[in-house]
Amino acid sequence: MSLGNGIRFRSTDLLEVHQQLMAFRPVIADLAEKKETEFLARTAVRSIDKAILKGTPCNAPLSEALQELWDRQRKIVTTRKRDPQIDMEFKVLVLPWAGRIYGLVYSERGEWIDLLREQDWVEDFRYWTNADAPDDMSHEEWDERGCVWGAILEQDPARRPGASGMTADFMPDGGIPQVEDVLRFVPTIDERARKWAFERVRARRFATLMERNTMDDGTLEKEKDPIRAVIEAAEFAEKEGAPQVEAEFGRIRLLLPEITRELLLDGCKVSPDGGVSTIVENAQSGEIA
Repeated sequence: MSLGNGIRFRSTDLLEVHQQLMAFRPVIADLAEKKETEFLARTAVRSIDKAILKGTPCNAPLSEALQELWDRQRKIVTTRKRDPQIDMEFKVLVLPWAGRIYGLVYSERGEWIDLLREQDWVEDFRYWTNADAPDDMSHEEWDERGCVWGAILEQDPARRPGASGMTADFMPDGGIPQVEDVLRFVPTIDERARKWAFERVRARRFATLMERNTMDDGTLEKEKDPIRAVIEAAEFAEKEGAPQVEAEFGRIRLLLPEITRELLLDGCKVSPDGGVSTIVENAQSGEIA
């Protein structure tokens, strides 16, 4: 049994616990809104940068980022597969037992769970059997905690936590952020350029590692392991390839534009001379995959 998300409420009054959770809901809503807005900013900016560096048009990047967010969140519901980057779910399973009120907190974001655990109306009540008890707890206390959780779960024949309590859902309202809010989360040109430079050097190294040389008998050598090649390519970009990354950074930084409201909403279009904007005119060509 592993219940690393366990808590215990200090209050024994179910109504008071409900009020405490409802008061905490805006805190999670604000955090979720900021995470979603940051995702939209980075996704839209990546689309803009990619288009400019490749010399292709980019239409309504912010709208496309919003659609991607909704599609991926909908996929979580339909497939029940994890997608931590955009999963904003936060819920507390409230479990009354023997005069006390316990809880299990579910979220992909451990820092949000920690924030709830830090509230003065909550205390830590985690438990597990796959490792030793915490150093600050006696074996007797730990065993007693295990007995409590065991009794709570045994209220359901299948030991399903959800069948032994009530759920308080903290799902955000799914509103659409203002463009001005998205602009506040746009990464700097230096950050964007350095990320693209690293990715380009890594991709180039990956392609080299995956090349299959011709053997003496005329046959191709055994196909390379792509997972290992990905790891080695990243290590190369971080170490031996660092000078290449710096060179790419200097070149790419000159190409990337300041992100404006108009760019986020309308994107960029290819000009008659084949460029995307005046920023890339007469600049050294180069494609970013």
